[in-house]
Amino acid sequence: MRTTLIQIMVTAGFILAGAQSFGLGGGLPPSNNYTGQPQCLWYDHGWDEDGGDQTKEQCLSNHGQCVQKCFIYKTVCEGSGINSSGTKVSLSSQSVESWEARAKIYEQCNARGLSSCMITNCSEESQQL
Repeated sequence: MRTTLIQIMVTAGFILAGAQSFGLGGGLPPSNNYTGQPQCLWYDHGWDEDGGDQTKEQCLSNHGQCVQKCFIYKTVCEGSGINSSGTKVSLSSQSVESWEARAKIYEQCNARGLSSCMITNCSEESQQL
């Protein structure tokens, strides 16, 4: 239950920030389908109040001019561990798969011989292509 609630909160925050971050004029970026492939939607050239359409034809039936916008998603994680001299060492990783970005933090930690390894933050980021 806790994991699901956290995922919902992260997703909600991402959606709320999406329209401003990507300059979509009101349309939200498409959902991440976790394939690593670009996700595309068609948007009204002006203010798109309906969040985008799957096809150009759907968009043109609702709006005068349309533009396709595509995004790629990745999970970025930060973590830390303590080295043999007691100094905190920062770690970072990224992947299209959330589980893989998290696993990479622990792999880096083990490879460097760090102790008290932990993930401090993970976030989903998208980039407009």
